Amino acid sequence: ASMLVVEQPRLTLRMDPVLVSGGHTATFGMVVTNTGNSVVHGTPDCVDPEEQAKISFTPEVLDLAPGQREVVQARVTARRPWVGSPKVRTFTFAVDAHNRSEAVASFVQKPRLGRLMFAMLGLLTAAAVFAVVLSKTFDNVVDEASVDDASLAAALDQGAGDGSGRAPVDPGVVTGTVTLFS
Repeated sequence: ASMLVVEQPRLTLRMDPVLVSGGHTATFGMVVTNTGNSVVHGTPDCVDPEEQAKISFTPEVLDLAPGQREVVQARVTARRPWVGSPKVRTFTFAVDAHNRSEAVASFVQKPRLGRLMFAMLGLLTAAAVFAVVLSKTFDNVVDEASVDDASLAAALDQGAGDGSGRAPVDPGVVTGTVTLFS
């Protein structure tokens, strides 16, 4: 008795990890499994809707026996934003064989100068402005409070005749009557 087995090539694709957060580059793992009953020859592929990223695969060609699993490293390189919010890039990874198996993964790129850096820069600027204003104010207070040498000498000469050694800085006279209302 003979049995005829029909060839059924079938691949499954799973991304690991599905989300990568980083700067200039990211590495995704494409877990490819041959769930069919025949050898499958395939090539990894990726669709970048923005067409801004460069993607390379290791290995570049797959030969999978039935039940065999292989991990393809997909290295994504894209220009990193300078400022602003993180940039989310979504890719559709695939393996082209008898049919096309696809999976989606995302790359979140942090900007070179993030929001924390701008907050720190703003705080530093505010502290510098506060220091300049405070410095100017203290300089004005010192200028107003300083007594010139001629005024100080005249006050000392004027009060030196009473023998107490004390000299009034701003002498004044009070006149009038004091009455008690109790």
